Amino acid sequence: MSWKRILVGATSLWLGLVICTEAYDALASTTEPEQPSTPPSIDAIRELSELTVLQVEVTEVATGSVSGHTGGTTAVVLIRGTVALGVDLEQARFVEVDQERRHVVLALPPPTLRRVSIDHQRSRVLSCHRDGLWGLAVGEAHEGRSIAEAFATGQRKLGQIGSDNAY
Repeated sequence: MSWKRILVGATSLWLGLVICTEAYDALASTTEPEQPSTPPSIDAIRELSELTVLQVEVTEVATGSVSGHTGGTTAVVLIRGTVALGVDLEQARFVEVDQERRHVVLALPPPTLRRVSIDHQRSRVLSCHRDGLWGLAVGEAHEGRSIAEAFATGQRKLGQIGSDNAY
């Protein structure tokens, strides 16, 4: 078992307990003091909608190319971005509720990919070169297309990293 999988599992468990405790305390504090406190409803937990478990800065190298009959361009781009993993609280459920000890156990689904974003300020074009007769041509129209393709490829790679269970 990899350390990343253990880290995500431990983080999920810890955050689940924190959410459960916070929700219980929040709902218990809204009740009147004369009445016995009641555990939070699962609907109150689900109203939170989503819990971001882990936000990771990632770096990936991606390539993009445009080819024609007489040559082409290839771009190599260093992509820097953020991958956010989260838990869908709509799927949360109570496993155990102990009103006397004010203790609840909340079962959460495994974290899934929530957001991928590229930091364009920190990403860099490492190289962009022309081959064939395109090396003789003046202008950079096709270089822009190959750079855009490299960024699109990089964003797909970041999404694959975030959704891969091996991480």
